[in-house]
Amino acid sequence: MTDGMVFADNIWVQWLEKFAKNGQIESCLLLLNKISRMDNGSKLKASHFNSILTAYGIRGDLDGLRSTLQYMNQMSTQPTALGNPNPLSPNAATYWSYIRSLLQMKRKLGTLIRNGEAFEENMEKKQALQRELDQIMSEMSSREFSLSWKLYTYLLEDMLCEGELTWDQIQTFIASVVAARKVFPRQPLTDAVVSAAIQLGELENGLLFIKDAFGNFKKKYVYIYIYIYFFF
Repeated sequence: MTDGMVFADNIWVQWLEKFAKNGQIESCLLLLNKISRMDNGSKLKASHFNSILTAYGIRGDLDGLRSTLQYMNQMSTQPTALGNPNPLSPNAATYWSYIRSLLQMKRKLGTLIRNGEAFEENMEKKQALQRELDQIMSEMSSREFSLSWKLYTYLLEDMLCEGELTWDQIQTFIASVVAARKVFPRQPLTDAVVSAAIQLGELENGLLFIKDAFGNFKKKYVYIYIYIYFFF
């Protein structure tokens, strides 16, 4: 593949990503159709469909998400001329795009529910998203795709968006943070996760938990913990 061909492929991906971030699914599909007609479809890659997943997520279209992943799974069973893995087979980035879209949709519904808008209907939709999330996480695990650090923190933040946590949820959150630190010992947690963990740590084992969870934590987090411990 020449440098010019690589450049052209990157341009298509950039345009797809641009349309996807704005939820312009129609534009994404038109561009995808154009790419599919180039070189008898040989230009199509999983990365193109990952952008489609992002667009469906922004639009809140669960059916669109499902049908796209289903198509990619079907294509993964189709051999290529040289016997190589099909370039449309779902990869780790595919599942990251899918899960991120589900979490974004779940957050939006959570906001509507807290505002009392179509409570029962939105609650049913949210529960359906949670079932889909559980299923896709299980599928991702069965394919032995590892969780990225970004996805880990996003999942932790999603727990915080549920409002007041039950004791079981608090324990799950704490265990998740500790597990995250073991898998990614040098990666920073987001401020939202850090702040919540510090407060929840007081309910568990205080500063000991914070130290176990964050290892060499920054001084400012110690100050925050001390403030919470003595003034609340």
